[in-house]
Amino acid sequence: MMLLLLAFIMSGQAFARETCDVDQPISIAELREVLDSCFIPVGTLISIRTEEVDTQPQKPGIGFKSNDSELNQNGKDVLDGVASLMLIRSKLRINVVGYADSHESGDLLDLSYRRAEVATKYLIGKGVQPERIQTVAGGVEVIIDTTGTYEGQARNRRVEFVILTSEPVK
Repeated sequence: MMLLLLAFIMSGQAFARETCDVDQPISIAELREVLDSCFIPVGTLISIRTEEVDTQPQKPGIGFKSNDSELNQNGKDVLDGVASLMLIRSKLRINVVGYADSHESGDLLDLSYRRAEVATKYLIGKGVQPERIQTVAGGVEVIIDTTGTYEGQARNRRVEFVILTSEPVK
């Protein structure tokens, strides 16, 4: 995924900021740096990974077991960081988008919605105002790993965020 963070138009004037390329999941710390140095256009997709550098840098921070919508500790840690960031940046609004992999069973759109919903409820429980979050089911349409391996399927079971704010978020 290639995210280009460009210019933001405020009061009819453009204030150029550095262009930031984010082509893989980033940590909360890296997201803070991006928010401090760039304006983020509406619709920018952000995939957050855990802070640790592990052997699978593409592994999402908010992942799920097959056919499950329960948050694991990595997911809670990432959401704690997102909540902290949102509490500091009161203008930041997001979509929380849940995804499933095509090898899971049942209603995959419902499963992906439940994944996004559990993340949304967690953020609200941490003090983020509900009106700043929209919950969206991404289904199986946007896959990040096409290998078909068990690890690849696990990477597709995730929650990501879409930036909805069209103004500086500081």
